[in-house]
Amino acid sequence: MPMLAGVGLLSMCCISSSIAASMMGGEEKEDPVVPKTPTKKSPEQIKADEAKAALDALKADPDATADDILDAQNEADNAQAEADAAAAVEPEPEPEPEPETNEEVFQVKGYQFSGPAQGLGDAGCIKYGGIVATKDQVYAAQAAGADWCSTGWTRDHPTPMYPINTSLQQGCGNGAAQVVEYKPPNAPGKSYPLAALNCYGVKPVKSTPVDGVTVFEKLHNWNDEKWSKYD
Repeated sequence: MPMLAGVGLLSMCCISSSIAASMMGGEEKEDPVVPKTPTKKSPEQIKADEAKAALDALKADPDATADDILDAQNEADNAQAEADAAAAVEPEPEPEPEPETNEEVFQVKGYQFSGPAQGLGDAGCIKYGGIVATKDQVYAAQAAGADWCSTGWTRDHPTPMYPINTSLQQGCGNGAAQVVEYKPPNAPGKSYPLAALNCYGVKPVKSTPVDGVTVFEKLHNWNDEKWSKYD
């Protein structure tokens, strides 16, 4: 009798606990099962799995011969060995991206430089931290918005050129946004023309001193609105 009373008391306790939990909204819930992200298999491992499946199917085939099963076993073993070898090879590290250097085309003012035919070098650009620009770089600058109405040499083209986007008047853009190629007449007392110089590099800030003045007096603006392409 005492044992039955104990069981009854335990049952009442459990029932009371369940009622209390229901009244408090504390219905027990199972923890949700978070699905695992499937591991991406290599092509070698996929091939090995297919060979293993083919082997299992062959073993279950009552008509399969011992030689057939042995061949399939060898193929599955070899495929798995290739998969294991491929997994053991460490992938090559991706190359680090090159830091941006904010290089651009800029032009040294003044028709004072002789061209490539006279042995044009980088000296006129080096003092501003650049080298002589190429024709393609001038065309790329024009596409990016450069505009100065002053013809200048490049290292790889016989005719001086300049980029135009907004200075479309005659004598500058001549009505079109474009790269204009223009060779001035021969300089006085010389058998060749002089022109400005298109350079390529990181353009100095306006206040940088050069030859007793600031570079603002030595270099053209990128266009009417900006000193540098990156302003």
